[in-house]
Amino acid sequence: MLIQGRNPKTLVKEFSKTFDTKEYEAYRLLHTEGSFIMGQGTLAGYQEDGVKKYRILATLDVKTSDKCRGMDGKEFNVEDAVVGVNYWPFHPHCRTTDVPVYEDDDLSEETRTARDPVTGKTHDVKADMTYEQWHSKHIENNPKALLEEKKWKNRHGD
Repeated sequence: MLIQGRNPKTLVKEFSKTFDTKEYEAYRLLHTEGSFIMGQGTLAGYQEDGVKKYRILATLDVKTSDKCRGMDGKEFNVEDAVVGVNYWPFHPHCRTTDVPVYEDDDLSEETRTARDPVTGKTHDVKADMTYEQWHSKHIENNPKALLEEKKWKNRHGD
């Protein structure tokens, strides 16, 4: 999948048939293990380049898990990275990633992407904005956004 640059969805049928499992379970495993391998490659690159710290970067939308929401913006030493504890993937289907931290970083000049929960369109926010800050500014005071978040959290119960 990774060597050929293929999306996990393209391998699901073959994988589920070979291992006699449900397609959803095959997709979950392919997606999560692909993320794990990419994360390990990123860490190896950091070590090779002498990067000492990394910052967790969660997806700014209502689908982000509570664990990833709480980890967003936190910084850790590369040498202390432990998958599922302070490095991604934190859980199956995890979309969180990281960025290297350098001493001369000035996040006030940079942006990161967020997704509007009502329109689904992306927009830029300041790079130093954490998930909690984004949620407070863009979700908590917006009834339509709160409804979309509630729909997402209740999707399996509805």
